[in-house]
Amino acid sequence: RPVRTDRGGASVGAYLDDVGDDEPGESGIPDDTAPAVDPQERLLLATVRACLENAAVRADRLAAAGPVGVFTGAMWHDHARGRDTAPDGTAAVPTGTGLAHRVSHVFDFSGPSLVVDSGCASGLAAVEAAVRSLRTGQCTAAVAAGANLVLDPSHLEFLAQAGLLAESADSRPFSDRSDGWIPGEGIGAVLLKPLARALADGDPVHAVVRGGACRHSGRTRDYGMPGPERLEETVRAALADAGLSVDAIGYVETSATGAALNDALELDVLGRVFGDRPRPLPVGSVKGVLGHMEAASGFGQLARVLAQFRRGRLLPTPVPDTGGDGTLAGGGGRVRLVRAEEDAHPPRRVLVNSFAGTGGYVSLVVEAPPPRTTAPAPDGPVTLPLSADTPTELTRYALRLAAFL
Repeated sequence: RPVRTDRGGASVGAYLDDVGDDEPGESGIPDDTAPAVDPQERLLLATVRACLENAAVRADRLAAAGPVGVFTGAMWHDHARGRDTAPDGTAAVPTGTGLAHRVSHVFDFSGPSLVVDSGCASGLAAVEAAVRSLRTGQCTAAVAAGANLVLDPSHLEFLAQAGLLAESADSRPFSDRSDGWIPGEGIGAVLLKPLARALADGDPVHAVVRGGACRHSGRTRDYGMPGPERLEETVRAALADAGLSVDAIGYVETSATGAALNDALELDVLGRVFGDRPRPLPVGSVKGVLGHMEAASGFGQLARVLAQFRRGRLLPTPVPDTGGDGTLAGGGGRVRLVRAEEDAHPPRRVLVNSFAGTGGYVSLVVEAPPPRTTAPAPDGPVTLPLSADTPTELTRYALRLAAFL
């Protein structure tokens, strides 16, 4: 459905009908109800199911072992805007605030079920909240997730009126041409357990959350203006919660979106916090590749960090117009951008920042997984039994496995 505005007659968006309807049977929502349910819910359920499958964990056994919490970052409720009926004529269900509850219902998870709205920091705030819940014993395992789909023109119109969207397709974090962010869409989920239990259960451990902090800028000159002192406090609080010094951090996955003022502020804060290091601190941002996924952006950042752990090297941030050795103007010369793959000093501990224009700040310290001993690979062919609910899904599953191998 192309949508046009009167701003010079330029097309500002093309929106798909029936988003999330191409995976029948995978959402767990009855067929007669699904068309009226927020597509974010339907795709989130499929994503959580894929997350559990990736971890080789059965939902019923996970639920039977103790309360499982669900913490979902979300900030937009586009499905409820301007849509009195679903495509088939049934009443639309404005359930943008119920994302976590649908997951808890479908998978029979009885722990805390919370939708976390901290603006663009919502995804990482959901992870931080899940970690706190695990630490206090409120749940024995937790699913942290984030969802961000652009389903209605009002979504982008609001961001455009606020002056947040990039005017140029060349706008990238740390670029001389940065003038705002390029929106992205995505849904992500991770399964969290206490480390000792995950190791005892034989789970594949991709990373360990050592600590984190969730704060707000408080009162600044204008609503939405960043607060550098509170931002610095958040970073230092995350390091303290992890019990680590600044020298222990080998890389920072920044919150940088392409909004020049906020990006520069983050660099200045990192320069103050890490200024005594013998070498400049490596930093980067995945948002120059994925766009800024707002409430789900933290999961794009985490995916990049996990990829770096798996590969044992730092991945580049594409910024074609940055010259010299990559040292950035902000940060007092103590911060450098990773512009090419580096494997000389693969980081074991990483700081991940996620900051919202409404003042929410989240920092997490993520550590590479502990070394694991694995059995030697057997000689000759290996039989892998596959199962699925329908022949069609079985074929899809087999093709995905073949592509992965």
